[in-house]
Amino acid sequence: MSTTEQTPPAEETVAMETEPLPSGADISPEQDGGVVKQIVRAAPSDAESPYHGDTVSVHYVGTLLNGEQFDSSRDRDQLFEFQLGEGNVIKGWDIGVATMKKGELAVLTCQPKYGYGESGSPPKIPGNSVLKFEVELIGFHGEDLSPDKDFSIERRVMVKGDGFKTPADGTKVKVQLKGACNNTTFDDRVVEFTYGELEDDTIPEGVEIAVSKMKKNEQSAVTVKPSYGFREEGCASLGVPADATLNYQLTLLDLEKVKESWEMDLSEKVSEANRIKLKGTDYFKENKYRQSIAMYRRANDLLDVDDEGVEGEEGAQIVKLKHATHLNLALCYLKTGSYLECVQQCDEVLAKNTEEVKAYFRRGQAYLLQNEFTLAKTDFRQVLDLEPDNKSAKSQLNTCLVKLKQQHDKEKRIYANMFTKFAEQDAKVEKKPSAGSNKVTNGDAEPTPGDETPTDDAAMTA
Repeated sequence: MSTTEQTPPAEETVAMETEPLPSGADISPEQDGGVVKQIVRAAPSDAESPYHGDTVSVHYVGTLLNGEQFDSSRDRDQLFEFQLGEGNVIKGWDIGVATMKKGELAVLTCQPKYGYGESGSPPKIPGNSVLKFEVELIGFHGEDLSPDKDFSIERRVMVKGDGFKTPADGTKVKVQLKGACNNTTFDDRVVEFTYGELEDDTIPEGVEIAVSKMKKNEQSAVTVKPSYGFREEGCASLGVPADATLNYQLTLLDLEKVKESWEMDLSEKVSEANRIKLKGTDYFKENKYRQSIAMYRRANDLLDVDDEGVEGEEGAQIVKLKHATHLNLALCYLKTGSYLECVQQCDEVLAKNTEEVKAYFRRGQAYLLQNEFTLAKTDFRQVLDLEPDNKSAKSQLNTCLVKLKQQHDKEKRIYANMFTKFAEQDAKVEKKPSAGSNKVTNGDAEPTPGDETPTDDAAMTA
């Protein structure tokens, strides 16, 4: 039952309790009989319980103590979902469902304090009503942390953390992690790293993303699919095979917050962006393009200011840094086969500087690899206009010309074949009996007037 569905208080009424409270387990935190649970059907022995913050799916039937039904998801044939422990339902439900296991069927008897209180929920639930709910826990899942919302990173909070602070880019964190794959533990240690800088190849991106949502002392179970784990490469040093789904238990032991971008002045932003850019370049030299991209993007985010409004040396530094990070991102995207993103980064550069040879060249390469030969040819010719002796551009231009000729010849052959087929079809349609012929084509019947079709206009005038 959602707390958001409450209506204004009714006149003071008191629910009549027509039967004594059932015997069962008192599961209320204060042990005041506020929530009593009776298990009607136990869950399988290996079933799990949901964690705080999980989205749970239940079927329920709600009745007053006199047996009068006021709500039922079963009658609607529609599961009811809510986020456990977040106050989105009456207190008795948050308490009761948290004790259940998947597949369990139970009756929760909730005193008014744990239901709708003195106000009730008119017109069906009077004030001060004791409520009974038959609840079946159908399933549950954790929070989807994946950027594409495809559950490639799923977090379930086992123990809530302290306070409100969570790691941001640049935060130094200390994490207890335990990783398992195919029911085998492959990692169990305490690690320290700077969030957002992907320093350790044995810590997958999905773990970093999960840590960014955690509070100090929080314990979470995190499932990471291959796209945010070790991908098709696996991790030989940890014995993790390719395309493996990873299961982690994480505890955020400590975090040392640093200044966030909105807390920095301009000179601090420039200095930090330059540091991060250099780190991205180090990753690039090691062929760690994913990490390199993350660093260059962070540097760009820090420099998200109107550089035209900044004068002097700082303004020049910002322009130079932005220019370099866009070009470097273009190169990284080219290396990783993300050609559209490469083109976008080159466009950013050329919007500010129409004579940047590297931007034309890298964009030309991206077009060429997408079989956009005409666009690629234009970019390589632009490079040669700026640098006539550029051998790489000459070579790439020649490749474009060859590809364009091959494409043209192929299209020519296709069209030639098409026209030949059309001509043959037309010839068959136009082929008719010769003039004066009374050849019967349908058995031995005599032709009827008008059936004789002349072969040309001359026959019509003869």
